Amino acid sequence: MNTKTIADLEEEIKQLKKLLRDRDNVFLNIIGKNRDGILIFDLKGRIVYANPAALELFDKDLGALLGESIGIFIDGDKKTAITIAHKIKGLIHVELNIADITWNDQPARLASLRDITHYTKMQSVLEHLSHFDYLTNLPNRISFEETLKKAMHRADRIHKKVALLFLDMDGFKKVNDTYGHHMGDQLLVQVAKLLTETVRAEDLVSRLGGDEFAIILERIGRDNYCEQIARNIIRKISQPIYLSDKEIRINFSIGIALYPTHAVTAYELIKNADAAMYQAKISGSGRYHVCSE
Repeated sequence: MNTKTIADLEEEIKQLKKLLRDRDNVFLNIIGKNRDGILIFDLKGRIVYANPAALELFDKDLGALLGESIGIFIDGDKKTAITIAHKIKGLIHVELNIADITWNDQPARLASLRDITHYTKMQSVLEHLSHFDYLTNLPNRISFEETLKKAMHRADRIHKKVALLFLDMDGFKKVNDTYGHHMGDQLLVQVAKLLTETVRAEDLVSRLGGDEFAIILERIGRDNYCEQIARNIIRKISQPIYLSDKEIRINFSIGIALYPTHAVTAYELIKNADAAMYQAKISGSGRYHVCSE
């Protein structure tokens, strides 16, 4: 029969406590060296532990964080992301992962905090590039088509017209062939600025690609307003543009179509404005043509 003395039991308890301390030390060592921020909360949402990475994220020492509640747990819900206002780094976007644990023999919650600021910024850049032209920073074709459909819906509600101007640059190929594509890129940037300055702030100027641009004019009260805009563009663009001490002369052929006068769908409006632009080009450089009803 195996009998244990009190001394044997005390030794087993001592060894068990050592194992638990070693386990806790390993746990603390792992989360202490973790590159992600680690916070441990009691069930009231107060911080009871913060690793060095978390202290760096919040730009605070341990004493300033312990006992604090940073709003991760609100009405029992767990947030999946927070934004931290860092004194030096500015706004830091943080992804959260939360797990239930036991801490000092009490139920607790562990939150890992990963700085995703760079990823968030890259997402924002990619989102911008998907809707804006990389060279001129004008809305691209995708953004143009989305805006046109929305403009047509708004026009139906307020009983106003939408004018679509298609613009094709006359003389752009000659600039590229004579001075190179770098000069051509500079010219596109200057032209984009000129077009934006010619229309109202609420109107959309977009670059569809190459030397093709489009302008959406909303809330048209008079049909001849869009013709006035076309004349202003042609007048301004016909003036010489100076780039790197070179005098550049170009112009635009402009096609105009109105919704709902000339089309009832975005596809038809684009098609008719494009056809009108080619009619203008046939008539000679620096002309505009309004779609025939």
